[in-house]
Amino acid sequence: MTLIMKSAPFAAETKIDGSETEIWRIAILVLAIMPAFHMVATWDADGNLTWYAHILRVFSLPVILLEIFLLIFSYVKGWRPWEQFKSIPKIIQIAAYIFLGVGFVSSIQSGNLLVLSLLNFFKSIMQILFLSAMTYIITNSPKFNLLKWHSFITLGACAYVALMVLFCLIIPNPDTFRWVERIPSATNIRQIGNVIGILAIVPVVLLYTVRERIYWPFIVAANITLLAFLMWSGTRGGLVGYFIAIAMISLFAWKLLNRRIITTMLLTWATSVGIALAMPIPAEGFGLIRVQESMKAEDVTSGRLVVWNSTIEAIKDAPLIGHGSGTFRANMSRTKGYHYNHPHNFILQFIYDWGFLGGGIAAIFVMLFGLKLLLLPSATIVPKATAIGAFSAITSVALIDGTLFYPLPMIIALALIAPALAEKASRDNQLT
Repeated sequence: MTLIMKSAPFAAETKIDGSETEIWRIAILVLAIMPAFHMVATWDADGNLTWYAHILRVFSLPVILLEIFLLIFSYVKGWRPWEQFKSIPKIIQIAAYIFLGVGFVSSIQSGNLLVLSLLNFFKSIMQILFLSAMTYIITNSPKFNLLKWHSFITLGACAYVALMVLFCLIIPNPDTFRWVERIPSATNIRQIGNVIGILAIVPVVLLYTVRERIYWPFIVAANITLLAFLMWSGTRGGLVGYFIAIAMISLFAWKLLNRRIITTMLLTWATSVGIALAMPIPAEGFGLIRVQESMKAEDVTSGRLVVWNSTIEAIKDAPLIGHGSGTFRANMSRTKGYHYNHPHNFILQFIYDWGFLGGGIAAIFVMLFGLKLLLLPSATIVPKATAIGAFSAITSVALIDGTLFYPLPMIIALALIAPALAEKASRDNQLT
């Protein structure tokens, strides 16, 4: 069998034969193990991080390593990003060139943070390349199975949570362990909660697609496992993103909604709340009680307003092209005494890094991408609804946290978005 793929923005012209029809399986296996691999690679039971372990967590090196593997794998299988780039509108190409130039120049002028800034800028570009590569892989896999794609991600998510539960149970000195900051795979429990919040929408999608009753107990168990852990983590942002995603999926997949799905979801939520409340809390900052108390606090933003105001003041020092990618922590630590990796708002993050010129282009790209997903003509309901749900989850949380700063939540969201873009690309190819 020979297929010709051409003309679609995410499906550059290429030729494949029957031996290449299962390439998507390699991609989903790597994606499925990515959270657990990150967990194991950053495992440090005593919580006293070495410099090496600290770098692994802060820069998400295990995740980036697997992402680079997927990019290389996609290239070997025929992915050519420059060919895809040529197919997008000229105005977008010009804006992209401007953004790349600004990002590079802002890193160059960051002084002694040059290497750090360039690496962080490349990390941002990698996420665009990753979406392009995954869309290509799916488009060029005639036997691609969306149900299996979501099922493998769900299994990987449950394995990730199981490893975290195991870690919490075997910590040698739980009374002195720094629970909020030292659970592996992130620099704090909020980052983990944000990742789980995106992963938790995948088994919800399975409720819409799996009709065989024999599988439903496993799907329900996955929903409860992920949501209960999210609630136990005390992560407000992750919960907000999760419920926004569920609302958007229900809105765009309403034709598939039925009494069984609604009843199952309600019971799942109630059970998750019960488990989260029953589970022992290892320290302050965990559990649904923390969520409730933080909403009643005098400063419900948990200090974000101060950080946002300080970021706005810092932007005034470099309004046109910004301070450079990844320089926020070092600069703000020196001038304000803050030790945050990002300003907890992706718009401020973009403008701080790349100024109003580069950051404005990046923010517009994000908004246009969301609009594209909303207007995406889809032959099937589930891919589009899932893509909109994932986009809504990650961007809503990114307004108050760093889900567009760290690679893992972006990779997960983009992996859920790619099938919808690939479906459109395949349909475009059939019309040309």
